[in-house]
Amino acid sequence: MLKRIITMALTAGLLLFTFAGCGEAPAEVGTDKQEPDDTTVSTTDTDNETQDTASGDTTLTVIGNASVKIKGKDGTVILIDPAQFSPSAYDEPADFVLVTHGHDDHKPCNQVQLKDTGTTITWKEALAGGREYRTFRYDNLTIEAVPMGGNFNHAIGSGVGYIITIDGITIYHAGDSSDCPELQALSSYDIDYAMYPIDGVYNMGAEEATGLANIIGATNNIPIHVSNVNPNIDKRDKFIPDGRLIVDDQETIVLEAN
Repeated sequence: MLKRIITMALTAGLLLFTFAGCGEAPAEVGTDKQEPDDTTVSTTDTDNETQDTASGDTTLTVIGNASVKIKGKDGTVILIDPAQFSPSAYDEPADFVLVTHGHDDHKPCNQVQLKDTGTTITWKEALAGGREYRTFRYDNLTIEAVPMGGNFNHAIGSGVGYIITIDGITIYHAGDSSDCPELQALSSYDIDYAMYPIDGVYNMGAEEATGLANIIGATNNIPIHVSNVNPNIDKRDKFIPDGRLIVDDQETIVLEAN
């Protein structure tokens, strides 16, 4: 049974602060210090201080928009597209910052902190030569780049999605994708938690995301990148795949392998 830890509703003032507080990442969040070489598969130790900190749970926090935080049992912090600001989301320095593509609402906020031994992986490193989707292997996790896009705003090859395996749990972040054959091929993966954009403006809408989610077949399917303009309309109501899991902004859930 999923255990929900924290639920905080964003206030209108916080939303205004979000857009005032975010920008491109500072220089130190553009480095890649943990990757030892330029091979497709790389292995290295993560930060020793992180490995000594055990939380006992693997957790996922939906920060907002496409911004997500994953925290491993050993304390490893992974941020995906951390463009959305919140007062507490980036209190902990990250071991890994993953960026799916170059649009401003996915590039890291200047509040994001990266550990001295931390690693940033963007679509540029993850898609070698614009053709080869790379896999990065570390002692306690695997980060695999997969196709992203399939719509007018995001062509296949303009970015990547990420499949992360940590603590025996497999998590998929689709970036700004739409339903297309390249993504349907991910049905061959055994995914525990998948996150799909349902904006319907810059990526697929809720109905299209429902169809793709059912094809890929993850155990739990979470809508993100909602971009609700009308507060009286919740686009998530039309996202109804098998295994639908609603996680509100600023909410943290405990992940379990299925």
